[in-house]
Amino acid sequence: MESIGRCHLAPAQTIDVDGGVLLDIEKGLCYSLNLVGAKTWLAIESGGGQATFEHIVNALAPQFTVPREQLVRDIDEYLRDLEKKGLIKAAGRI
Repeated sequence: MESIGRCHLAPAQTIDVDGGVLLDIEKGLCYSLNLVGAKTWLAIESGGGQATFEHIVNALAPQFTVPREQLVRDIDEYLRDLEKKGLIKAAGRI
């Protein structure tokens, strides 16, 4: 299973109970995170650059009352968006 880690020039972050903000200082961009996005980011961080998709799903599943299949789809979509913006890199992807 591929691991997911922050890019080498990781953004500064502020996370609280309502969500968070990622600041990409190099690009001069600010990304706001809703609660799910913030918890996903924290799950990536907790993996120390080696978080797997399953690790992230398993970390978030007990925190939300949605079907696991929906959570998997939502997290996959969110991670693809983060990767497209250059905030994370999934190992094995070019």
